[in-house]
Amino acid sequence: MKILELRFKNLNSLYGEWIVDFTRPEYLLDGIFVITGPTGAGKSTILDAICLALYGRTPRLKSISTNANEIMSRQTGECFAQVIFETGSGTFQCHWGQHKARKKSDGNLIDSKHEISDAKTGKIMESKKRDVAARIEKETGMNFERFTRSMMLAQGGFAAFLEAAPDERAPILEQITGTKIYSEISKLVHERKSTENRKIELLQAQTVGIAVLSSEEETAVREELISKQEIEKRESQKNENLGKSILVLERISGLEKEVNEIERESEKLSKDLSDFEPEREKLNNALKAGELASEYAGLISKREQQDQDLKSLGNARAKMPDLEKDLNIKEKNSKKAEESVVHAKENFKKESLIIQKVRGLDLIIAQKQSLLKTAISDCKDTQILILQKRDEQNKIKFSQKTANKNLDAVEKYLFSCPNDSMLVSQLTGIREQIQGFENSLRDLREVEFQEIKLKEQLDININLHKKEAVLSSKLKGEYDSAQNRVLEIKKSIKELLKDRLLREYQSELSTLLKEMAYLNKIARLEDEREKLADDKPCPLCGALDHPFARGNVPKTDQTQEKIDQLSGLIEKVEKLNMKLEKNRSQKRVKEISLIKAEKKLAK
Repeated sequence: MKILELRFKNLNSLYGEWIVDFTRPEYLLDGIFVITGPTGAGKSTILDAICLALYGRTPRLKSISTNANEIMSRQTGECFAQVIFETGSGTFQCHWGQHKARKKSDGNLIDSKHEISDAKTGKIMESKKRDVAARIEKETGMNFERFTRSMMLAQGGFAAFLEAAPDERAPILEQITGTKIYSEISKLVHERKSTENRKIELLQAQTVGIAVLSSEEETAVREELISKQEIEKRESQKNENLGKSILVLERISGLEKEVNEIERESEKLSKDLSDFEPEREKLNNALKAGELASEYAGLISKREQQDQDLKSLGNARAKMPDLEKDLNIKEKNSKKAEESVVHAKENFKKESLIIQKVRGLDLIIAQKQSLLKTAISDCKDTQILILQKRDEQNKIKFSQKTANKNLDAVEKYLFSCPNDSMLVSQLTGIREQIQGFENSLRDLREVEFQEIKLKEQLDININLHKKEAVLSSKLKGEYDSAQNRVLEIKKSIKELLKDRLLREYQSELSTLLKEMAYLNKIARLEDEREKLADDKPCPLCGALDHPFARGNVPKTDQTQEKIDQLSGLIEKVEKLNMKLEKNRSQKRVKEISLIKAEKKLAK
């Protein structure tokens, strides 16, 4: 039997619905896991949920009925437990549940439901409580008592399992340890014995027809047989005692020989050891050297490489003065460049505000330039109009000279004919009035025509201005929003980095990863480290000081926690940098669109 999944709701101190999936890789890979926690955290409740789902009761509660259900969490209206388990005959789902009336916390308890179904098809196999218990026992081979005594011992239940009768323990142990086959073998032996006994009886029946001795002969033979058997017993006993004695003596002599041989060998070994004592240290060093053969080969290659490096070093030292001069020059240049970079960054911070102001002034300049172009165009039109007016003025002057000549002629005529002077003056006034009326009427019509055209153009321009103003306002809002997003992302990055650079965190992460690998390597040597003792030489290096045996090794989980924190921080900053670049590009697009819209609006 193997439990695959456990689901339960509102049991004891575990409120709400809980799921434990034993098919997750963490459970499968580790193989063994433990349920831990303080008193009252709900450890036993998990085991109670398994018992409830399978058998409808728990070791701590003898019965659950409509009158009492102490396992249901207080102030709740329902509870259930469900287990999916696997046996040799298939995968099954067992569900137990009970609720109060209308699932209210103050309702009366309703009778519990217990059923077992096929986990793959969902088909319900049994739904009556007795039938479910019988089906569970059939599929798992264990009833409630066997299950709680073997698979799931409750608190204090282990003593009950040990104190159980052999007849009760034997089936459980056979099922747990897989020794049921020996019971089958015992049955087969019993059957074989019965068969052989029947064969003996048959043979005895077949010997009935054989002639037998008379009672006197039989008595004599029996007495002789008995005496012979007694003699045989006595002789066999003597023979056995003699054999034992012989064996004991042989063993004693052999042991004495072995003792003498061991003493001689001991003396010889003591002598050899005393003779070999000067060479022991060499042997130990040789054994250590043998263990370090591969390292020695590497050392040889490193020494050869060192010789080559020394030659290269000599060549490099010959070139060193020139390189040091170049290095000094480059260091000076580097310092100057770093100072320039710092100065440039400071100037950039100072000038970024100026740049923003300059951009605003550029917009104003663009507007003013547009207005200037319009004014220049108006000036050109005015100059053309002035030229036209000058031409008209010249024509009027010419007409005035002609009129003056005519006037002189008229005055001469009037001087010569004084009676016609009144008529001339009146006629001239009438003509001027008529001419004035005609000019006024013509000007009025032209003004009315121009007014109509200007009204139409005004309406068109007002609509265009409104559209451009709305578009400009929208683009201004989008630009401000994009700029705010950029500033917020920069602020978030600054808060995450805490006045440090991203590459510093990446360097720290790389160092921690190396440290983590080193700690994992050290953790694998934990067993060897536990054997170390102060003032005793290390079997590998011979050192008497064991710093890592004094508890100086940092905990791996703390390093892992730092690695996780740095990885999360770096990932967040990288995501924010990507988001920042994206928002910067959007900001540039919005800025270009806004400048175009404001130019168009100003025009």
